[in-house]
Amino acid sequence: VLGNLILNFSKILNQKATHEPSGQHILNEEYYDRIEAIQFTMNHDDGNLINEAHKSDIILVGVSRTSKTPTSIYLANKGYKTTNIPLVNENSLPEALKKNPNITRESLAAEFNPVHVWVEFINRLVSLPVGLFTLSTFLLSFQFLRKQKRVFFGSFAALALVLTNAILGAIVVSSGLKPGVITLHMALAIILICVFVYIIYRGGQRLPSVNLGSQKGLLRSTLIILFVACVVEGIMGSQVREITDELALKYKDTPRNVWHEILEQKGIYLFHRSFSWVILVLGIFLFTKTRNANGDLAQLSIKVTFGVILAQMVLGVLMSHVSVHPVVQVLHIGLSSILIVALFWLILTSREQQQSH
Repeated sequence: VLGNLILNFSKILNQKATHEPSGQHILNEEYYDRIEAIQFTMNHDDGNLINEAHKSDIILVGVSRTSKTPTSIYLANKGYKTTNIPLVNENSLPEALKKNPNITRESLAAEFNPVHVWVEFINRLVSLPVGLFTLSTFLLSFQFLRKQKRVFFGSFAALALVLTNAILGAIVVSSGLKPGVITLHMALAIILICVFVYIIYRGGQRLPSVNLGSQKGLLRSTLIILFVACVVEGIMGSQVREITDELALKYKDTPRNVWHEILEQKGIYLFHRSFSWVILVLGIFLFTKTRNANGDLAQLSIKVTFGVILAQMVLGVLMSHVSVHPVVQVLHIGLSSILIVALFWLILTSREQQQSH
């Protein structure tokens, strides 16, 4: 039945077929151990059969919505019998764990990072409405299919980006925050934000417009350069964060001022810090030259742009010379998103309007 199919695949792939049944899986002892681990893990998920926890190779204990089940399945595929126990109260733990001298309230508290848990929880909480609203936007965009195709295709692109970033988010977690993956995740998020701004710009009753003044050509060029500079700065910042997290994990028992010297020797860190001054100069020039700008959200966007640039400089100095606090990092990234929105809005609305909506 499969003879011709296998022959055709051999020709396409330029490889000779082995004609070995079940060649994809070698049915050896390791394979059967893995199947047994998966079966054990499924039976002991979410606190089930807790009295058999002593038979596990690994026991995961944690509050709800912290990815215990996906982690358990991943470990099971590696051959580890895993039990996961949701931590609700003190009675959630089996007696065998309570009596273990290596597991104490102090030891668990030392390894628990409440900031990371809350960031992960909020990320999951926000991702669902983002997906639903993006899907709703796409469905509603069908009414623009004939007259405003750009709105429809923009909505479709937004939906595709959300789905891609969701998959990439899972890869980020499963890869153990592998360098490069986070940067790509961040870059796609920036593109997604710009797509949403474009949909808002094109989806109204009329095209919004901003008048930058007599030096419009120069100021639009400055806006575009500043926008590109901020995107590049954001991507570099994501790479710096990857390096910072890696160093913080590697030297977790070492004072920050010791391993921070290693960070300061990284070329990407030095360029990122120096490049921020270019953005500040461009921001000051834009702010002083657009005092008389008018139109849809013109002054608000300009003031937000300049204010965020100043705030980012302050946060950058704090992280560079005081502490790379997780909350400051999140705020730094959030402000970057606001800056991208304000700049992209100004770029779109300051174009020559050659056609009515």
